[in-house]
Amino acid sequence: MMKNLLQYKFKIFLWVMLIFISFSVYANFLYTVTLPVTSHQSSVRNKAIIKAFKTVLIRVSGNMQIMQLTDNLTPPIDQPIQYVQEYSYLAQQSNVDNPLMLSIRFDAHAINKILKQLGQHILTTARPSTLIWLVVQEPDGTMSLINNDILTKFKQALIQTSQIRAFPILFPMMDIKTLATVTPSDVWVPFFSVIEKYSIPYQTNTILIIQINIQQSGALLTHWILFIQGAQSATWDVSGHDINNITAQGFNQLADIFEQQMDRLNNTTKVMIQAQVNGLSNMVDYAKTINYFQKLNMVKQVTPLKTSRTQASFQLTIQGDIEAFQQAILNSNFLKIVSVNQEQPVEQFIINYSADS
Repeated sequence: MMKNLLQYKFKIFLWVMLIFISFSVYANFLYTVTLPVTSHQSSVRNKAIIKAFKTVLIRVSGNMQIMQLTDNLTPPIDQPIQYVQEYSYLAQQSNVDNPLMLSIRFDAHAINKILKQLGQHILTTARPSTLIWLVVQEPDGTMSLINNDILTKFKQALIQTSQIRAFPILFPMMDIKTLATVTPSDVWVPFFSVIEKYSIPYQTNTILIIQINIQQSGALLTHWILFIQGAQSATWDVSGHDINNITAQGFNQLADIFEQQMDRLNNTTKVMIQAQVNGLSNMVDYAKTINYFQKLNMVKQVTPLKTSRTQASFQLTIQGDIEAFQQAILNSNFLKIVSVNQEQPVEQFIINYSADS
């Protein structure tokens, strides 16, 4: 019996360690960016670090507009290299255009501290793998699942965007067995029962169908259909001529859906507060204030109540902890909380605006 107990404890230990290692690997992926560079020169490296820094902030916060908030930090962020933990160069012989890659890992603690100062959520939860089925329709109506020029470019662009948003994606193997059973029409209609059956080996509950319609003009009309746990969850359309722009817009929509779901799971409580901002001089000050409120992750809705020459009042819908909102205002370089009135039916914040900050 003692032997069985020891074996059971050992299995539990291995299970816990596996979870810990998996989380550690994912955490390292969140804070590490690899991108092509043209040389080992410090000026080239510094430009790459700035680009990688933006990518990491977007990954961890889930906020595509995050860089618009960094101007409000005190002290300001002007040297992202200070947040770099380590970097290394990698040579890839297979890529003639970009043979040299730079891998940059940022200090997770420092990045999280910045995001907390900005009042942003820290999304360290691993995102689910998404299996993507692509189908393309030519101007003459011919449809295909196999790699033609458009599909190849579309896949490459999807992979690039998925790395920015830290969402793992998979593509089904288009082997003879799959192509003999799953037809382009199955994906175009789509017949989800067929697609779901041949998605089982990939062990994911998230399936994305992207239908690409090539127009005579060369424009691409794309229709995106998301299935989660076997049920259709969302659809959206993106069109244009530039594949990179289309995939970026479409995939960012996918990422935003998942971020919203995780947000709902993490913070289900919503509260209303009022913010009275004094010291406004003109419409520029007003626009700057309302824009700042709208960029905060915990602020889900901003409703202007009344305005005067030097004052504006807003009703804010806060999801989660109000203290995070207070911290975001405290870290702003142009807003300062003067008082908080908790005796009113709706908690009221009196805030001063300083144009000189």
